[in-house]
Amino acid sequence: MLTLETWVYDQEKGEDVPQSVAEINFTPSEYPDCASAALAFFNALNSYAIEEGYSNHSVSIITPVDAAERGYDYNYVVSWEDGPYQWGRFITNHLYADNWYTEPRHSFDVCFVKK
Repeated sequence: MLTLETWVYDQEKGEDVPQSVAEINFTPSEYPDCASAALAFFNALNSYAIEEGYSNHSVSIITPVDAAERGYDYNYVVSWEDGPYQWGRFITNHLYADNWYTEPRHSFDVCFVKK
């Protein structure tokens, strides 16, 4: 399981603090490469989003070819623009395995990068 987090304003502290939003059914170590990890993560995140009432098109996956054509690096990208605030920045700290890791492209998506 993977924890999805966002920023929430804490009045006592007078600042934004991270807060857990949900648990997503995804275990990074189960996936040996970027392609399988990105697809599995997309499926898990999309299932969660649909369960929470988001459109079945709110989560998307971009192939390396499409990413390169859009001017980005040649990587898989999972994007959820409608998701919790800056979810992509939080989750990248937890998405990695022996042969791949993730990094945020924006605050609402993650790139799956081959090591």
